[in-house]
Amino acid sequence: MAGVSLGALPDFEENRAYRVAPYLHAAVLLQTVGEQVALETLTALAEDEDQGHKVIILCRMLFTARRGGEFRRPAIGVLGLYGGTEGADWPLEPIACVRGVPFLVYPAPYKLLAGFPEPGSWYLRYCAASCAWSNVQFALKSDAEKAEALGELLACGKWRSPLADHEVEGLAAQTRP
Repeated sequence: MAGVSLGALPDFEENRAYRVAPYLHAAVLLQTVGEQVALETLTALAEDEDQGHKVIILCRMLFTARRGGEFRRPAIGVLGLYGGTEGADWPLEPIACVRGVPFLVYPAPYKLLAGFPEPGSWYLRYCAASCAWSNVQFALKSDAEKAEALGELLACGKWRSPLADHEVEGLAAQTRP
């Protein structure tokens, strides 16, 4: 399955566990095998009842809106985003890709208003049917490159309120092993 293992991907539902490097590694592997094999691999991975939701982050990285279409966010609940920002501030919510580094932009577990979060398999089906495979090529990043991307994210003009120390630390932790 293209060498991608869900067990190697940290759970984005637990913000403190999320790290960018494993998702970059998985995206690079999936792009290397090509769209068709990548879709087959993602489909198999998404069927895992306990960890299939991790495919959602990969979908946000590997798909894009079709011309004239939209790329809707996954229905995973209401997110309290960093710095008082809103979903419209982050086109790839729940992530923001800065210099090819996929940062998680919310500090706490999402809140469900009703029902249950959209499973990874459902979101992948939506992406495969309604979106296009992205031309953005991901690459593994050095510690220095991840630090540069973090600096750019922290300096971006999207923050509606100053980031608290714990928010800055939460974003910085994502770049660590």
